[in-house]
Amino acid sequence: MNSYNNNSKRQVLSLYSRIIRLSKSWTAKEPKNTCIEREYILTEARNEFRKNIFETDQAKIKQLLDEGNKRVGIALHYGIPYDRPEYLPPSTSYDVDLKSKTFKQRKSKSAQWDNPTLIDRIRPFLRSFFSDLNIREEIIENFVLAVKEYKELHLDDIIFNSPARTVFPGRKNKLKNLCKLAIKKFEQLQMDPSDILYQNICLSMESEQEYFFSIFPLNFKQFSSPSNRQINYLVICQNIQNISKGTTGLCCWQASFALADFLFLSFSTNLLPYFSNAKYILELGAGCGLVGILLANQFYLNKNKEIKLILSDSDNFVLELLNKNIKLNFGNEIIEDNLIIESKYLDWNNFIPNDLPPADVIVASDIIYDPEIFPSLINLLKCLLSNNRSFFNSPIAIIACTIRNPETLNLFLELIASKGIKILQSWELRGEYLNEFPSKQQKEEELIPRFNSFFNLKDFSKTNFEPLFSPNLPLNYGYSLANNLEKIVIFEFCLK
Repeated sequence: MNSYNNNSKRQVLSLYSRIIRLSKSWTAKEPKNTCIEREYILTEARNEFRKNIFETDQAKIKQLLDEGNKRVGIALHYGIPYDRPEYLPPSTSYDVDLKSKTFKQRKSKSAQWDNPTLIDRIRPFLRSFFSDLNIREEIIENFVLAVKEYKELHLDDIIFNSPARTVFPGRKNKLKNLCKLAIKKFEQLQMDPSDILYQNICLSMESEQEYFFSIFPLNFKQFSSPSNRQINYLVICQNIQNISKGTTGLCCWQASFALADFLFLSFSTNLLPYFSNAKYILELGAGCGLVGILLANQFYLNKNKEIKLILSDSDNFVLELLNKNIKLNFGNEIIEDNLIIESKYLDWNNFIPNDLPPADVIVASDIIYDPEIFPSLINLLKCLLSNNRSFFNSPIAIIACTIRNPETLNLFLELIASKGIKILQSWELRGEYLNEFPSKQQKEEELIPRFNSFFNLKDFSKTNFEPLFSPNLPLNYGYSLANNLEKIVIFEFCLK
């Protein structure tokens, strides 16, 4: 490595010095093996550095440095100096025979628990962990205590290394921070931190990340399975950045969580009875497809319901991700003979009214934010609500709006009223979140982070509805719903 830059040289020398220090201070789990393992560490380091001494490719040098630092991290936290063999699947726990230097994958306990007390206890942690959102400290502490109390179940192994999370990883920085907080909590409680946490910290440092996955389990007892996704859980792929490739549609925004939650409630409460008669549903500005995919999932469970869902957007990058999420959850666009879900390019500024698809119900979230697009958006809504090809005499539009600027919302409502569109009902999300305790309506098998309640702005009293998605929303503008700095309102529109 005689031609790499000074920065690389310093990093290589620093890593080599770190390994030398490690070999000198190394203590084996079995004291009689200390000298043998120290010699092994030194010998392996010398061989690797000599083998790559003339390497000049900066990318290769970086890869070698990353691998070296990862090996040191695993050695320190596992107390195992030997390399992890390639035949072991990634993100799995393993045991090692230090004498024979052989590895064996650890068999995790089944995730199909039948202990309702345990399920209720760790449910708050699981909701936020799988949906890839921040987890409050008290919830982490409760989970750590459950790991200790149910030690024989290897809860940390089952959850952090679950097949679903392995196949659909969350944000690496979130995982790393969560593991660090959990380790700190273990230490505060005078408990030995789990090896699984250190392993996941190492895995989170392996490479950069552009996309991540949020998982919303629908069946707790089967949440770890990577198969049967349309039955067991929803999975949504999102971009790490809120704004990427010139669009905001590559990630889920808070109003989409609220709308998906609200529509989920309508299926169990019959709050919106027209869904039972709808034949065509159109989503505007679908983005990642969370709302439409949730609706498709609910209709999928009703085998006798014939319906077509069209998820539309006007950005090609968004449509590409949207198609990916549809396939992730349902395989093909046509799931059953009676249920069709597909994506469609729809430009609000450039459309032919007669070419618009029929829609009994139009749904949309977080589209009321820019006054410049209001004329085009309202014109499109007027055409869709006037469409005589609808199965309904009067189509319905349901739009969720995050109120960041009240003046912007008021302008939209004034313009839409001037075009002959009226508000039938409206609901507001407000109040403190309830993350720990499911309501009486919740089934044991359901495992999804949830809002706590909706209020009808006219005459609807507080409901006992169970929300679907997370109380710890990724508030992209730094607002906090819990502190009432902004609100989410859901409107039901139709023609006057």
